[in-house]
Amino acid sequence: SKVARNALASSDDCLGKVLAELDRLKLRDQTDVMVVSDHGFSTVAAGIDIYDDLHRHGLDAGGAYLEKPEKGSIMMVGLGGSVAFYVIDHDAVVTAKLVKHLQSTPYAGVLFTKDGAEGTFKMSDAGIDSPQAADVVMSMRWTYETPQREGGMPGLLLASDKGYRPGVGSHGSLSREEMANTLVAIGPDFKTGFRNETPSGNR
Repeated sequence: SKVARNALASSDDCLGKVLAELDRLKLRDQTDVMVVSDHGFSTVAAGIDIYDDLHRHGLDAGGAYLEKPEKGSIMMVGLGGSVAFYVIDHDAVVTAKLVKHLQSTPYAGVLFTKDGAEGTFKMSDAGIDSPQAADVVMSMRWTYETPQREGGMPGLLLASDKGYRPGVGSHGSLSREEMANTLVAIGPDFKTGFRNETPSGNR
């Protein structure tokens, strides 16, 4: 979009000013400069009403409780490209039913559970196995397709709420378009012209 391109131009201008000042102070050859981006985004193909889908399949899901939820109900926290499901009192039967249903839907991508239930990955595989972790974490389904609009970038995503309009951006899934970020380094402590394909993160 025009706004995104303007933002990129602004960042480029700011970096240019920093490098020019290092040159003016004759510090360029003594200074390491690193440029790192945040995660990428996907374009929303559709927003999914997961609450409605779960209710229609006999699962008691909610997002905000005014009173203490009952055992077996599910608190759902949508994050755009992923969803965390907290099963109240960690009810194993409800958790298994939830996993089985999600595996049958067109919107679920990769699933994570604490114990690595059949057809899921363990949360420890993704480093999200804290004591406060959800019972089930779902990455929304995504594709490498490019939106049918001028200037569209690759990566389409089914978003975790019906409020997401097609064409807007979101993130949080395991799409390579969202997981990829940029790390560029130059200076006396770095090799010149070296390109490393090892995945990098900014946390």
